[in-house]
Amino acid sequence: MWWPTAAESVSAGDTLGLFLIAAFIAILLYGITILQTLQYFDRFYNDSRLSKLLVSLLWLFETLTSVMIVHAVYTYAVTHRSDDFATLRLPTSFGFEAAFYFATVYVAQIFFAWRMHHLGRQYWFLPAITALLATAAIATGLAATVESGKYGVNTTHPVFPNVLLAVSVGLQIAADVIITVSLYWLNRKSRGDPDGNMLKVSFLSAVNRGVFSVLLLVLTTITYFALRPKLTWLVFHFASSKMHVISMLSTLNGRTSRDGLGHDPEIVDAMLRYRLKKELGSDTYQTRLDSPPNLPSIAHGLPSSPSGWFASGKSNEGCSESYTPSYHARSTTAVDGASG
Repeated sequence: MWWPTAAESVSAGDTLGLFLIAAFIAILLYGITILQTLQYFDRFYNDSRLSKLLVSLLWLFETLTSVMIVHAVYTYAVTHRSDDFATLRLPTSFGFEAAFYFATVYVAQIFFAWRMHHLGRQYWFLPAITALLATAAIATGLAATVESGKYGVNTTHPVFPNVLLAVSVGLQIAADVIITVSLYWLNRKSRGDPDGNMLKVSFLSAVNRGVFSVLLLVLTTITYFALRPKLTWLVFHFASSKMHVISMLSTLNGRTSRDGLGHDPEIVDAMLRYRLKKELGSDTYQTRLDSPPNLPSIAHGLPSSPSGWFASGKSNEGCSESYTPSYHARSTTAVDGASG
């Protein structure tokens, strides 16, 4: 991990000032993840144990990451407030923050790879490649963290840790790009929410498809190499893992809830199309789609999510209304309760 050295002249605003701004943004986003976590356990109390475990694990990782960030800020701003910023050793909390960061991003990417598997079973290679890239990213990232911890900030050390770190971030970006493009492509037949505001639908679509996650990773990489010795990259780095968690939790909370179990119309419809295409054949399936009457959606009549920025705008009451799959209704647990 690169850090300003005593040989580099860096102002307080470009180091500690940016550090404080990055920490403030990170804690703000952490607050959003807490609200989303509480909403998930309140509405989807009958979800699978695996889903609950993943949400709990992410909350734990983000809590520990936030604690490490606050500890690092306290070390620089209070404990060593009168010392030169560049002459201080990196606190141990930075190494733990990096480790939890890689773990958080990995869990979120595996979640979306699993979702891609349900949305397009015939395109099995997409989640396979994503999972492979994510696994390679966390392996190289943790290796870079361990290697960087062996050397002080102002001591000569080999370039190998920085190479590992660059490779790890590159693999993360590649995995997120595949996730974003694949989710938009696999959901291209889904209709938007007609009752939703266009700005809200577009924003939620960008969040749940991972657009902001990719953007933050790219900005972290650019500022890391282009704006040295400033610590601008910390602003995007601290927010990156939080945005991955927000994307995953928003996806889970955007589903419909029935008796505490999540139902995802996009996944159900995707699996229905896959089964029909497999049983009827490609030519017959396309003829059926082009000829009236249209096949009804299997998600018709499901209760919708309560209003909110991370949920559908319809009420849970009045289940007789037809349901339109929204851009932000996605979950790996939807199929489990679809037939219930």
